[in-house]
Amino acid sequence: MPASVLLLVLAIAWAAVLLPPYLRKRRHARLGDSISLFNRHLSVLERTAPTGSTSASLSPMTNGSATPLPVPRSAVEAQQRRREVLAVMGAAVLVTLAGAALIGGVFVFVHILVDMVALGYVVMLARLKRLHDERAQKVRTLPVVTQSGRSAEPVLLRSSGS
Repeated sequence: MPASVLLLVLAIAWAAVLLPPYLRKRRHARLGDSISLFNRHLSVLERTAPTGSTSASLSPMTNGSATPLPVPRSAVEAQQRRREVLAVMGAAVLVTLAGAALIGGVFVFVHILVDMVALGYVVMLARLKRLHDERAQKVRTLPVVTQSGRSAEPVLLRSSGS
Protein backbone atom coordinates (compact mmCIF):
# COMPACT_ATOMS: atom_id res chain seq x y z
CA MET A 1 0.00 0.00 0.00
CA PRO A 2 2.75 2.59 0.76
CA ALA A 3 4.29 2.04 -2.68
CA SER A 4 1.07 3.06 -4.43
CA VAL A 5 0.84 6.22 -2.30
CA LEU A 6 4.43 7.06 -3.18
CA LEU A 7 3.76 6.51 -6.87
CA LEU A 8 0.73 8.80 -6.62
CA VAL A 9 2.83 11.53 -4.97
CA LEU A 10 5.48 11.13 -7.66
CA ALA A 11 2.85 11.36 -10.41
CA ILE A 12 1.46 14.56 -8.84
CA ALA A 13 4.97 16.06 -8.65
CA TRP A 14 5.64 15.29 -12.32
CA ALA A 15 2.24 16.69 -13.29
CA ALA A 16 3.09 19.91 -11.43
CA VAL A 17 6.28 20.19 -13.48
CA LEU A 18 4.99 19.14 -16.89
CA LEU A 19 1.42 20.48 -17.08
CA PRO A 20 1.93 24.29 -16.76
CA PRO A 21 4.12 24.64 -19.89
CA TYR A 22 1.77 22.37 -21.84
CA LEU A 23 -1.29 24.37 -20.78
CA ARG A 24 0.47 27.66 -21.52
CA LYS A 25 1.33 26.45 -25.04
CA ARG A 26 -2.27 25.39 -25.67
CA ARG A 27 -3.58 28.74 -24.42
CA HIS A 28 -1.28 30.61 -26.83
CA ALA A 29 -2.51 28.44 -29.70
CA ARG A 30 -6.13 29.39 -28.94
CA LEU A 31 -5.57 33.16 -28.74
CA GLY A 32 -6.49 33.84 -32.34
CA ASP A 33 -5.08 34.20 -35.79
CA SER A 34 -1.48 35.01 -36.53
CA ILE A 35 -2.14 38.67 -37.40
CA SER A 36 -3.74 39.50 -34.06
CA LEU A 37 -1.03 37.51 -32.29
CA PHE A 38 1.65 39.47 -34.17
CA ASN A 39 -0.02 42.78 -33.29
CA ARG A 40 -0.21 41.79 -29.62
CA HIS A 41 3.48 40.89 -29.53
CA LEU A 42 4.38 44.07 -31.39
CA SER A 43 2.53 46.19 -28.83
CA VAL A 44 4.44 44.44 -26.05
CA LEU A 45 7.70 45.17 -27.87
CA GLU A 46 6.79 48.81 -28.30
CA ARG A 47 6.19 49.18 -24.56
CA THR A 48 9.41 47.45 -23.54
CA ALA A 49 11.89 48.50 -26.24
CA PRO A 50 14.34 51.29 -25.49
CA THR A 51 13.95 54.37 -27.64
CA GLY A 52 15.58 54.13 -31.05
CA SER A 53 16.62 50.48 -30.98
CA THR A 54 13.51 48.45 -31.78
CA SER A 55 15.26 46.35 -34.42
CA ALA A 56 17.91 45.24 -31.92
CA SER A 57 15.25 44.16 -29.42
CA LEU A 58 13.42 42.00 -31.98
CA SER A 59 16.25 39.52 -32.41
CA PRO A 60 16.00 37.71 -29.03
CA MET A 61 12.24 37.31 -29.35
CA THR A 62 12.37 34.28 -31.62
CA ASN A 63 14.39 31.12 -31.59
CA GLY A 64 14.43 30.52 -35.32
CA SER A 65 10.80 29.47 -35.48
CA ALA A 66 7.59 31.47 -35.81
CA THR A 67 6.69 31.13 -32.12
CA PRO A 68 7.91 33.84 -29.73
CA LEU A 69 9.85 32.91 -26.63
CA PRO A 70 8.03 33.50 -23.32
CA VAL A 71 9.49 36.63 -21.78
CA PRO A 72 8.67 37.72 -18.25
CA ARG A 73 7.41 41.27 -17.97
CA SER A 74 9.81 42.18 -15.16
CA ALA A 75 12.84 40.96 -13.31
CA VAL A 76 10.66 40.33 -10.25
CA GLU A 77 8.40 37.98 -12.25
CA ALA A 78 11.43 36.13 -13.62
CA GLN A 79 12.87 35.76 -10.13
CA GLN A 80 9.50 34.51 -8.82
CA ARG A 81 9.28 31.97 -11.66
CA ARG A 82 12.82 30.76 -10.92
CA ARG A 83 11.91 30.32 -7.24
CA GLU A 84 8.83 28.31 -8.18
CA VAL A 85 10.82 26.06 -10.52
CA LEU A 86 13.46 25.57 -7.84
CA ALA A 87 10.77 24.69 -5.27
CA VAL A 88 9.19 22.13 -7.63
CA MET A 89 12.61 20.62 -8.34
CA GLY A 90 13.33 20.45 -4.63
CA ALA A 91 10.03 18.67 -4.06
CA ALA A 92 10.83 16.24 -6.87
CA VAL A 93 14.25 15.56 -5.32
CA LEU A 94 12.64 14.83 -1.94
CA VAL A 95 9.92 12.62 -3.40
CA THR A 96 12.37 10.58 -5.48
CA LEU A 97 14.73 10.34 -2.49
CA ALA A 98 11.89 8.91 -0.42
CA GLY A 99 11.05 6.50 -3.24
CA ALA A 100 14.68 5.42 -3.52
CA ALA A 101 14.93 4.89 0.23
CA LEU A 102 11.62 3.02 0.60
CA ILE A 103 11.38 1.09 -2.65
CA GLY A 104 14.81 1.22 -4.28
CA GLY A 105 15.30 -0.26 -7.71
CA VAL A 106 14.24 2.12 -10.46
CA PHE A 107 13.68 4.97 -7.99
CA VAL A 108 17.42 5.15 -7.34
CA PHE A 109 18.05 5.90 -11.01
CA VAL A 110 15.12 8.32 -11.16
CA HIS A 111 16.45 10.09 -8.07
CA ILE A 112 19.93 10.38 -9.59
CA LEU A 113 18.42 11.79 -12.79
CA VAL A 114 16.31 14.33 -10.87
CA ASP A 115 19.37 15.29 -8.80
CA MET A 116 21.38 15.93 -11.96
CA VAL A 117 18.61 18.07 -13.46
CA ALA A 118 18.27 20.08 -10.23
CA LEU A 119 22.04 20.53 -10.00
CA GLY A 120 22.16 21.69 -13.62
CA TYR A 121 19.41 24.23 -12.92
CA VAL A 122 21.25 25.57 -9.88
CA VAL A 123 24.47 25.87 -11.91
CA MET A 124 22.53 27.72 -14.62
CA LEU A 125 21.09 30.11 -12.01
CA ALA A 126 24.57 30.77 -10.64
CA ARG A 127 25.84 31.50 -14.16
CA LEU A 128 22.95 33.89 -14.82
CA LYS A 129 23.67 35.68 -11.54
CA ARG A 130 27.35 36.01 -12.43
CA LEU A 131 26.48 37.37 -15.91
CA HIS A 132 24.00 39.82 -14.39
CA ASP A 133 26.62 41.05 -11.92
CA GLU A 134 29.19 41.46 -14.70
CA ARG A 135 26.71 43.38 -16.83
CA ALA A 136 25.80 45.66 -13.92
CA GLN A 137 29.49 46.35 -13.39
CA LYS A 138 30.36 47.03 -17.05
CA VAL A 139 27.28 48.86 -18.36
CA ARG A 140 26.60 52.40 -17.27
CA THR A 141 23.98 54.92 -18.29
CA LEU A 142 25.22 58.16 -19.82
CA PRO A 143 23.00 61.15 -20.59
CA VAL A 144 22.62 62.16 -24.21
CA VAL A 145 22.94 65.86 -24.94
CA THR A 146 20.93 67.11 -27.90
CA GLN A 147 21.93 69.95 -30.22
CA SER A 148 19.94 72.38 -28.10
CA GLY A 149 22.08 71.47 -25.09
CA ARG A 150 19.34 69.69 -23.14
CA SER A 151 19.52 66.12 -21.90
CA ALA A 152 17.45 63.54 -23.73
CA GLU A 153 16.78 59.87 -22.99
CA PRO A 154 19.80 58.12 -21.45
CA VAL A 155 21.66 55.57 -23.56
CA LEU A 156 23.34 52.43 -22.28
CA LEU A 157 26.99 52.16 -23.22
CA ARG A 158 29.14 49.10 -22.68
CA SER A 159 32.71 49.49 -21.70
CA SER A 160 35.13 47.59 -23.85
CA GLY A 161 37.60 45.27 -22.25
CA SER A 162 38.29 41.67 -21.59
